[in-house]
Amino acid sequence: MLTENFGPPNLIGDAEDTLQKLKFADDMKATQYFTEFAKYKAKTYFNDQGYYHIASQALPLCIHKWLAKVILAPATFDTLKQLVISIDSQYWKYKAIEKERHKRKNPEASGSHNNNSSNNKNNSNSKSNPLFLSNSNDNNNNSSSSLNNKSSNQNNNNHWNS
Repeated sequence: MLTENFGPPNLIGDAEDTLQKLKFADDMKATQYFTEFAKYKAKTYFNDQGYYHIASQALPLCIHKWLAKVILAPATFDTLKQLVISIDSQYWKYKAIEKERHKRKNPEASGSHNNNSSNNKNNSNSKSNPLFLSNSNDNNNNSSSSLNNKSSNQNNNNHWNS
């Protein structure tokens, strides 16, 4: 009842907890994550390295791999944020181009969504991430065991792990 009338007793502490628990969801764009991050950042008093650490911990592994390839690692939170947004933006641009090319190659596929839904589910797991050419396709083509294929397919269900 007190919280309803007066709000949370520790606004800063609650904002710090929420900020540290904030997740970069698999289907989320970096701009969405950093917009949400900024909402709680404005209510807290961490230093730049604190914000850098919190944001870095929430990033998908693929972005960490790309950050490792950068010659000069970002030193500040703002530099990290700009680089992550750039990496993520390039990924989504690639996905739009890939979708458009697929429509041009298969014009009948775009008109008959129901007939291709099972094919799309099977094919989406075997596409590799354009930003990160891993050997996930090799794993999907490897027929050593169905258990390995199932585990590989589960890892490919989001845009960063495909």
